[in-house]
Amino acid sequence: MKKEPLVSGIRALDEAKIPVILVDRDVDEGCDYVCFTGTDVYQGAVTSAETLMKAIVGMGGSQEALEAIKEGKITGTSFQQPEEEGRSAIRLAIRYLKGEKLDKRYMIPCPAITKENADQFKGQF
Repeated sequence: MKKEPLVSGIRALDEAKIPVILVDRDVDEGCDYVCFTGTDVYQGAVTSAETLMKAIVGMGGSQEALEAIKEGKITGTSFQQPEEEGRSAIRLAIRYLKGEKLDKRYMIPCPAITKENADQFKGQF
């Protein structure tokens, strides 16, 4: 979860001329990497806070949370998308290998899960 421990590994990959795409973990300064993709936790926190304003909620989208939302025990949550993070990293790697210059960050939204749309989501864990 911390940025600092990744530095030595990223530097070693840099020295070996191996391109790095970061997935859901930032790295401390002093490293060269192609780009980052991962959950837009700020936007997810905003979504959670907006839902929290309606009732007291969390972030993630576990199976238990989805069931609690459907049963009316909690109002909602925001949906983190780890599978999309992986797909995004692969898409970005392909674009990079084709020679495309990539931006440094690719944020993935965290949509709100409510009783009205809970059936559209599958629990992540």
